[in-house]
Amino acid sequence: MKNKTLYLMAAAALFAAGCAKTAGTSANQEDKEFLEDWVKQYPDATLKDGIYILSETEGSGEEWSANNSYVFVNTTVRDLDGDITSNNDEAIDKQLKGDDFDEADYYGPRAYAVGAGSSYAGFDRILSGMKVGGTRTAIVPSWLMTLQRYGTEEDYFAAESSAESTLYTVTLRGQASDITAWEREQLAAYNQKELGGVPAGTAPDADNFQPDLFFFLSHNPDPEATAMPSDTTVKLNYTGRLLNGQVFDTTIRDTALVHHIAVEGKTYAPVSITWAGSWSELSMSGSSSLISGFKGALYLMHPGEKATVIFASNYGYSSSGSGSRIPGYAPLRFDLEIVPAE
Repeated sequence: MKNKTLYLMAAAALFAAGCAKTAGTSANQEDKEFLEDWVKQYPDATLKDGIYILSETEGSGEEWSANNSYVFVNTTVRDLDGDITSNNDEAIDKQLKGDDFDEADYYGPRAYAVGAGSSYAGFDRILSGMKVGGTRTAIVPSWLMTLQRYGTEEDYFAAESSAESTLYTVTLRGQASDITAWEREQLAAYNQKELGGVPAGTAPDADNFQPDLFFFLSHNPDPEATAMPSDTTVKLNYTGRLLNGQVFDTTIRDTALVHHIAVEGKTYAPVSITWAGSWSELSMSGSSSLISGFKGALYLMHPGEKATVIFASNYGYSSSGSGSRIPGYAPLRFDLEIVPAE
């Protein structure tokens, strides 16, 4: 079923369609005149720091500080016709996708880097003055849709821009000055609560794995077990999940069904893992293009062993995440079982 477009700004779209741009002026001047006409339909809109704030619900938490380089937010982004171009609000996605809505997708807060080179200047201005728990809907003019930072408003306005004015709804969920330190705290708390406090330091390679960002727990350790010989191929069952418990991948059909990620027609069965001389060369079903945390955990395992590993996004999908189920900067957990040979 084709996704339906949600026109929450239908009136705005009609009004915008009737606005005429002035000929013979610069692109940014045209956008400015257009936006000034467009926003007249919102008599309560407030022009603050170069952006138009249309509505706001104040939060009760800590106020955002520009010293914090990362924020955790839910966002919905629209163009001035009201069409949604980006969204991670679950309720809106249910309306947008209808029968195609996938409850296995991740809808929690997403972490983003902010500041020059990382976020639009106008996005940072939306955050300015917000408190954690608050929501703000604001229009960012096209000349503030830039990763650059200039000294004056005149400099922003004079800069060449191919961007368009954009409507954001942002809910601030949290902030951090150091994303690795934040992940370290998440992993430490999870390790104590869920893994019983596994000691740091068990890693396949001390030069490539920081001990407090990688925790490995064997569920049936064998002190006499020997390392797996190179070129040995074994069968592996695994389940991958976020630290909130949300499963994003598995080889086990019942687990896929319970967590609503089962794919029709897919065969759920243990996969083939081939050992090598180093953890980085391990391969799954012939491919060595695996995240390092997954390969590193496998390299520590022995025949018939079950284990759990948790690790930081440095060893997973980093700042980009993967698809709609794994957000950027997400620590991950894998439950692993080397299936005994039949």
